[in-house]
Amino acid sequence: NFVRLVHNILVACRAGDRFVPVGAAVGPPGVRTLGFHPCADPANTGGGGTSADRLPGSEVSAVSFEALLSLADPSGGPIRLVKLDCEGGEWVVFDAPPAALARVQAWTGELHFGSPFARGRREEWVLSFLRERGYDAAVADPTGRSDLNGFWAWRPGFEIL
Repeated sequence: NFVRLVHNILVACRAGDRFVPVGAAVGPPGVRTLGFHPCADPANTGGGGTSADRLPGSEVSAVSFEALLSLADPSGGPIRLVKLDCEGGEWVVFDAPPAALARVQAWTGELHFGSPFARGRREEWVLSFLRERGYDAAVADPTGRSDLNGFWAWRPGFEIL
């Protein structure tokens, strides 16, 4: 899937000037590898999740969220948009230092509540966490009926274009 992603962004979307491909999962600071546990559904070619449990042959490289931001903009400037679709790694991102999170102007992504990194956090926690950091925020389904949900967050006055 990583090869497909790179091709789609660089060739199909012609967005190479705004795209830094990194073949790694987001992980806690100092963690170099995580276990990847693929989805049992063969139709879901990219599905699965990461955890600290490493089964033989399941290890993937890991990089911290701060390192990813530095790759995107080494100057330490603001990051306009972060899209999180990282199969449970979003919880590791939310645990990043406040200075790293503050660089992001807008967020969108998936919330995987079944991830071991979620540690019981649900929709209300996400909304409160983001609002306390100065974002307006919303979730796709505020009822909490699913182990998967979408979310959006943006700084007041943020414009995508």
